[in-house]
Amino acid sequence: MTGLVAQRDTLITSLGDLSSTLATLTPNATASISFNRETFSALPDVSGLSVFSLNAADLDTFGEIKFHRNGADTVIVTSAARISA
Repeated sequence: MTGLVAQRDTLITSLGDLSSTLATLTPNATASISFNRETFSALPDVSGLSVFSLNAADLDTFGEIKFHRNGADTVIVTSAARISA
């Protein structure tokens, strides 16, 4: 059981570190909502990265998503929303 607890703790730490890193990314693209669909139109930087940021209120306004990568190699969507059990 000790091994599983250690693995869990490592995973929690890793996810926390990833979350902190993603929080430092500056959004460089926007999304629009129409007819229950959020459309993300990427604007990749020179490294091919496109970053979107949603707030908690945004998450209640659409039921489906669509991505236009526009040449982006990596698309990241961040949100400060918290999920509670």
